[in-house]
Amino acid sequence: LQAMAYGRASLLVLACCLWLAIPSILEARSLHAEGHDEGEHLFFESSLGFLSQANVLHSEDTPSLDFLEQESSSIENVPFFEEFNSVLQDQNLLSSIPALLNQSGLPIGLLPSSVASYAITTYGDFIVSLEEPCYVDFDYEVYYAQTITGKLSYGTITNLAGIQAKEAFFWLPITAIRTDIPSSGFIYFNIGPISKKLPITQFETIPACKAKAIALL
Repeated sequence: LQAMAYGRASLLVLACCLWLAIPSILEARSLHAEGHDEGEHLFFESSLGFLSQANVLHSEDTPSLDFLEQESSSIENVPFFEEFNSVLQDQNLLSSIPALLNQSGLPIGLLPSSVASYAITTYGDFIVSLEEPCYVDFDYEVYYAQTITGKLSYGTITNLAGIQAKEAFFWLPITAIRTDIPSSGFIYFNIGPISKKLPITQFETIPACKAKAIALL
């Protein structure tokens, strides 16, 4: 009798489970008939962060090659690249570079006359290309590499690379240049571990660059 009671209880529990499961089964069949039986899979992927929406792009919604090319070309319209392009296309270098230095509160003679091209970003980062490496004689000999880089801001050049000055028998990198604001008539150079103060009048004209053999005479 006890076994029969347990059997009846089990059948009753099974019947209740089936009764509760019927709505879910009917809903699942309805979703399958409508083609939405992938909802659970999509929800799983979305919960993992792989999808930002509940729907997946169909093939016709996939960006075309033309769209991707337009997106790639649109990078050139960002002001950062516009600045590079506009400056690189500047043909009047001998007038534009002095104007740039002058507008930045710096003397025009910091760069030689042999500049072939240059570019500057809206953040002040610049690159200058010379026709060839060369030397200029100020109070001391200065070497200009063919490529010079740095960051320009009003009255200062920092992160400078490509210019060296000869101190005694050693060539030391010039890493920064600055002037006083308002001008005190002097300009300051960070040369290796030392700082040198020179009259700004030495840099009021654009110097001619010489080959090494001439510079060492």
